[in-house]
Amino acid sequence: MLNSVRWPIHPEMISGERLSSWLRRTAILYGLRVDDLIEDLGLAQLMKSDIDLRVPGKQIKAIAERTGMSLYSIRATTFAGILPSSLLRGRSAGAESQPLSIFWEPWEHRRRKRQRRIRWIRREGAERLSACRSCLADYPDTAVKLFWGLSVVFSCPIHRLVLEPANIMSNKVIWLKANPEQAPALLATLDSRNYSAVMEGFVEMPGRIIGAEHWFRVLQAI
Repeated sequence: MLNSVRWPIHPEMISGERLSSWLRRTAILYGLRVDDLIEDLGLAQLMKSDIDLRVPGKQIKAIAERTGMSLYSIRATTFAGILPSSLLRGRSAGAESQPLSIFWEPWEHRRRKRQRRIRWIRREGAERLSACRSCLADYPDTAVKLFWGLSVVFSCPIHRLVLEPANIMSNKVIWLKANPEQAPALLATLDSRNYSAVMEGFVEMPGRIIGAEHWFRVLQAI
């Protein structure tokens, strides 16, 4: 097990990377499983996909102390770190005015309710998710992107490919389709704006700039 005070080596975080992906790449450097690092951080009670949702401040601070990275950069590897907090609310009418209840519910109820209750996050399994084939060409030495997990995203804004279903293992990717598909121009443009909303906090439209929160509200209305 790694030293609980300091991790002497760790990879640089790739822009837009998920926390679970960065932990996986860190574990590879030590010849460990990602579960070993998760346990070392005191996150063993969470599913891997829950780690990408939101990590308690205590564990974020622990990662910062072990690596010397900023708290901001670590938070940005989770959905709670990239989405405006007002968007992280439940689907039901009674929950709309309350913060996402998963953050306070008992652990045994979270797995069952997590994805059903979050409006903007795609339903994913522990290993199966939607991904860009070109982005993962060098897997496992590359990042699984947090952005792919948004329910309003269907293509990669970098390679303009439709996201594909895949089984992402610790050291390989099993693609469930034979070949990648080029994204239609309209879809690529929309996802490019979604990407800007998440990564930059705003969307640049002809004649005006729209803040991320307002942009997602427009998508919700559509």
